[in-house]
Amino acid sequence: MTFADLHRPGDPFVLPNAWDVGSARALVAAGFTAVGTTSLGVAASHGLVDATREAAAATLAGVAALTAADLGCWLTVDIEDGLS
Repeated sequence: MTFADLHRPGDPFVLPNAWDVGSARALVAAGFTAVGTTSLGVAASHGLVDATREAAAATLAGVAALTAADLGCWLTVDIEDGLS
């Protein structure tokens, strides 16, 4: 199954948002097959303001940690404006 396969007309899936490895593991344990990240959640959990690029380093470090954790689910990442 691909991530695109989860998008079925008439049968939407819920994409929960994690802000760290612990929250992602809890969501996978609850049965979710895909987890997203949340720029607001990452920023807030680090005491930073969202949508200002203040959380860029924390976001990228979080993505690295989530990838290394090998959660066994699809992962989609909110990277604000692409941090360009």
